[in-house]
Order: sequence, then C-alpha cells, then structure tokens
Amino acid sequence: MRMSSWLRPGEPVCETCKGSGEKDGRTCVCGGFGSGPVPADAPLAAAGEPCRACGRPPTAADPVVVAGPVIAHRSCGGAR
Repeated sequence: MRMSSWLRPGEPVCETCKGSGEKDGRTCVCGGFGSGPVPADAPLAAAGEPCRACGRPPTAADPVVVAGPVIAHRSCGGAR
C-alpha cells in the first residue's frame, strides 16, 4: 500500500492501514485520514491554541497537544 499523499511530514501514521486510509476495501478506523493517534507524551500546545481538527479550545479534561505537525485534542487523535 502506498502512503496517503495528504499525510504531512512527521504526522503519526495509522498502524491499521499504514496511512492509506483504507482497510480491506473499506474506510479505516482512522476515518480515512491515514493518520494515527496523538502520542501520549505529546507536549501541550501554546495556551489557548485551538484544536486544528475541530476548532474547539483546550480544556483541562481535553487539552490541545502538539505531535509533529498535528495540533489537536487528544480526543480528536490524529484527525485533521
């Protein structure tokens, strides 16, 4: 399988589909983005930095973190 062209350098890759966005002819559990989950040890984004996947601000329960080029809530995973 080839890597998805939309994955950015350093973006975590989905281990299930290896970045293709498909598994067994269907959309993968990554939602077809091909990106993997935000690492557990990812540092927090700058104070007030919104999630680039959903646009919501960080909260104490769901902080926005930086994982390479991904800036997202942990709950949004590697979503764009």
